[in-house]
Amino acid sequence: MKTKYILHGGYVTRENELNEKFFSEIGNTLNDGETILMCYFAPSVGNNKTEQEKYELGIDFFSKKIADKNLNFVFAKRDNFIEDLRKADALYIHGGKTDELFNDLKKYPNFIDEVKKKKVVIGSSAGAYVLAKYSIDYPDRSEAKKRFGILPIKIFCHFEESRRKTIESKFAKVDKDNKFELVLLEDCETRVIIQ
Repeated sequence: MKTKYILHGGYVTRENELNEKFFSEIGNTLNDGETILMCYFAPSVGNNKTEQEKYELGIDFFSKKIADKNLNFVFAKRDNFIEDLRKADALYIHGGKTDELFNDLKKYPNFIDEVKKKKVVIGSSAGAYVLAKYSIDYPDRSEAKKRFGILPIKIFCHFEESRRKTIESKFAKVDKDNKFELVLLEDCETRVIIQ
């Protein structure tokens, strides 16, 4: 069975056409009664909502945007994360601070194997970064970093054309042979990869 990876450029709660496409992609992939494990491990940049608060906002938003499906949402907790991941049909990884998210997920040796067994894996911003081979958080002040490599890509979200040269030169340092596809996502933009 192949997994559908839905990568998102960030800001899932903005009301716009790009986000409508994002939620439509999720809704068209999942069936009534299927379960999404909602992972909010990444600390937020710029707000101090708890993981539980972000989850409650998230399921409210997902339920409204995918109103034609009766989906089950499960709040990801660290103490039984892999067990819940095994039971879920889909995984949603919310954005925030990438290093903290990556370091949290690295604590689970079965994480990569379990992700590859899912029907759908959704990653927004940092949630997409951890799935890639390489990512860059901030082109002006951070270097390209190695992540899980579940997807053979190098990725940058919140893309603006003015940042292209900086991003490409930083990725060139870690991907000297240009082996990995470059995925650049603007805010709210979606990219689907099936593998």
